Amino acid sequence: MTHSHPPFITQGPWNQVSLGSLTIPTYYLIISLTICFAIFWFYKRCERWELHQDTALNLSFFILLFGFLGARLTHVFFEAPFFYLENPQAVFDIFAGGFVFFGGAILGYLAGLAYLFYKKLDLWPWHDI
Repeated sequence: MTHSHPPFITQGPWNQVSLGSLTIPTYYLIISLTICFAIFWFYKRCERWELHQDTALNLSFFILLFGFLGARLTHVFFEAPFFYLENPQAVFDIFAGGFVFFGGAILGYLAGLAYLFYKKLDLWPWHDI
């Protein structure tokens, strides 16, 4: 029994943006811009709470990295394990889709907690922001 990846589908007339030879699906573009805005907002709020902005950027990096990893691995292990057993190279085909929000949220949050514990920082001000 073979499993195949569903094609990456977006709807509407603006389903992708082309910049020369680079083509970006609008879904990825909107998510990327939203993440950039959220990091900027987080960074600026640290001024008001008198928290280190460098820590905010490092924390954002770890949350993004492990959130991405958690979202992908949750998809691989829980949504399509047979497909990836037959096609292990497809694990790295991230532009074909295959991310699970809850996996990213959980692993990203745990990575953020681990970073704050490692730095011996008070968790509550960071949770408030």
